[in-house]
Amino acid sequence: MLQNGDLQMRNFINVIIFLLGLFILVSPVSAKDIYYCAHDATTGFNPSENYKQKNYKNQRFNLEVDFENQTMKSKKIFMQDRVKCDLSGTTDTLYCLSQYGVSLALNKKTFKFHHSDVYLNQTPTDDIFVAHGSCEKF
Repeated sequence: MLQNGDLQMRNFINVIIFLLGLFILVSPVSAKDIYYCAHDATTGFNPSENYKQKNYKNQRFNLEVDFENQTMKSKKIFMQDRVKCDLSGTTDTLYCLSQYGVSLALNKKTFKFHHSDVYLNQTPTDDIFVAHGSCEKF
């Protein structure tokens, strides 16, 4: 026969198990996917050289995307912190812009992307570029 202290402990454990189960069932399921992306071609301008046009070495980067919640993140391409995204219903493309002037448009069906960096301050030194490429799911 259970004593009063044992009964209270058993009830406490049952409440904890119930709450954990409820939390797991109610917590939103994340639809974030990780993609491996690569530029096919990149061109741009170098402000330090009087905006001389240049071709650049193609970049590769990982990209965390959640089409449902309209989010995108990649530390390597400065698509982090304050990123604003909008999913176009007509083109199935997620358009995102970071606080650093980086934009990336990723098509949900083809995984092709357009990527640009147009960071601008009073004394521009960072190169301006536009690129296109494709991503594949990890």
